[in-house]
Amino acid sequence: MTYMDEIAEIIGCLPPMKQYLMSHPRFWMKLFMGPNVPYVYRLVGPHAWDGAEQAIWTVPERVKKPLKNRQCRTRKHKKRGTTDEYFRYATQKVIATNISILFCSGLLLYCSATATLPPAHLFPLL
Repeated sequence: MTYMDEIAEIIGCLPPMKQYLMSHPRFWMKLFMGPNVPYVYRLVGPHAWDGAEQAIWTVPERVKKPLKNRQCRTRKHKKRGTTDEYFRYATQKVIATNISILFCSGLLLYCSATATLPPAHLFPLL
């Protein structure tokens, strides 16, 4: 993917990710966490295509539809394989990381505090 981005930068069709982050955060998430499809390089630059954004939004449905050979009974509101599902997964990873950092820093603070206490035999019980 680095190679493709380098070529796109030379040609002038590399999508402005910072601009999408500020103006269209959901679309930025789709570009950042979704599959790398050629439509990404048709958003801006020479030979830009007006339908590129819509094509990027519909990639999961267009990929899953030919591969689906039977209909299973699932909840109608649930869409598997979409950006929202990946965002949920990424959010869980961030929360787990933060909890781990909090736990480790608390453990470190506890261990360093007990190491600085004077030995118990210096303070006999009354």
